[in-house]
Amino acid sequence: MTEKNQKSLYISYLFYLALVTSIVSWPGCAQKPTVIHLTRPLDPDYQLKSGVLVPTVGQFHSDHPENTSYARYIRDYLDRRLTAKRQQKHDSVPPANSATDAQPLQINAMVKLLRVPDPTDPDNVAIHTEVVFTQYDPKSDSNRQSIILRGKTSEDEQAAIQAVLRKTVDFFMNQMFPQKITIACPMARGKSRYDRLGRRAADHADFEQAFQYFRKAVDEYPDDHAALYNAGLVSEALLNYPRALKYYQRALNLSNDVPQYYISLHRVRDILGAPF
Repeated sequence: MTEKNQKSLYISYLFYLALVTSIVSWPGCAQKPTVIHLTRPLDPDYQLKSGVLVPTVGQFHSDHPENTSYARYIRDYLDRRLTAKRQQKHDSVPPANSATDAQPLQINAMVKLLRVPDPTDPDNVAIHTEVVFTQYDPKSDSNRQSIILRGKTSEDEQAAIQAVLRKTVDFFMNQMFPQKITIACPMARGKSRYDRLGRRAADHADFEQAFQYFRKAVDEYPDDHAALYNAGLVSEALLNYPRALKYYQRALNLSNDVPQYYISLHRVRDILGAPF
């Protein structure tokens, strides 16, 4: 092959490469789908009605003898919170239905307090708290996981430090018994340019503007089930569950073979307590 032919072949290769790249980068072609993260409430009794046992309080230590009283304080506070949760579970699930061979996890912790001088005022100090919670599984004799929670107060007084430690325990309880979950929902690709604009707005969390675009997309193509589904998603993101239910139902009526339409419809029905 001559040098001229090689150069011509190389130029042709670059041309086709640029052409393919431009097609792939064209809106709606081979792009990652826009994903909406929806937060939905959980049934507060869900975990209580499950077979999971409420953990018990184990050993709480401190990094210094003078902080032992705070370790006891946070242990007693957590024990009261868990005892209340255990009583709720007892009321929700009769003891006869509970697993007999299961053992609850044990919560151990290390409490650390650090007094740091205020750089702007040497006479004052800030109290930095750190609590390392560890879930110990007595059945396997192993630690499952640990979580480190930190707090801070500008007051070197017992009441202020105890308030920070209570907030730490409350946050830890919310981690063990969450009140809500986050669901990642990919958006569908509709027919209209308004649908593309709506997905772009949703990608920037401008859900109200996104809904207006999806409504225009549906006006342009009434049979566009993807745009209807997207309108439902942003309505759900705006916590407008009745409107989301309406759009999910319309999308499912047009295309009943898309699992995500069915899942979304029943998710919102569950939130509203509507019959299936």
